[in-house]
Amino acid sequence: MRDYIEQLDQEHSEWVKVIGEFILACGDIEAYTFDLVHDLLIDEIPVYIKNLKFEQRIQLVQALLTTPKVEEAFDLVEPIKKLLSRAQGVMATRNVIAHNPLDLRIVAEPTTAGPEQVVRRYYPYNDIKDKEITLSVLTDSLTEAQLVASGLNQCAGALRHFLDVRA
Repeated sequence: MRDYIEQLDQEHSEWVKVIGEFILACGDIEAYTFDLVHDLLIDEIPVYIKNLKFEQRIQLVQALLTTPKVEEAFDLVEPIKKLLSRAQGVMATRNVIAHNPLDLRIVAEPTTAGPEQVVRRYYPYNDIKDKEITLSVLTDSLTEAQLVASGLNQCAGALRHFLDVRA
C-alpha cells in the first residue's frame, strides 16, 4: 500500500506540472485569437469583443479571414483556419481540466495496475456525458496546445506583417 501512496504522490506532482503548462499554452492560444481579431478588424476593437467566449471569437476570426482585406493572403489564411480548428479541440480539453477536480479512480479489474488519477467531469443528473482525462491524454493535449500556440504565433505575425505592408 505504501508503494501505491508514493506512486500517487509522484503522479500527482506530474499532474501539477502538466496542468500548469497546458493552461499556459491555452492562454497563449487565447491571446493569439485576440491578436487576430484586433489585426483583422478595420476599425478599433469594440469593447464587447473581450467578453466573447472562445468559440465565438473563433467564429469571428474565421469570418474576418474571408473578408477582402485578406483575400490576397490565402497562403497565410488557410493555415490559420486549420490551427483555429485544432484550437477548438484543445480548448474543449482545457475546459474539462479547468473546471473539474483531479480524482483518484480505483478499479478492481485484473488489467488495471492499481489506482489511477484522472480529471473527471461527472454529471449524474443530466444528459452530458461523463469524461475522464488521464495524464497521458493530458500530456498529448499539452503537446498539441503548444504546437497550435506556436503555429498561431507565427501565422498571426506573418498576417500582421502582410496587413502592415498593404496599409
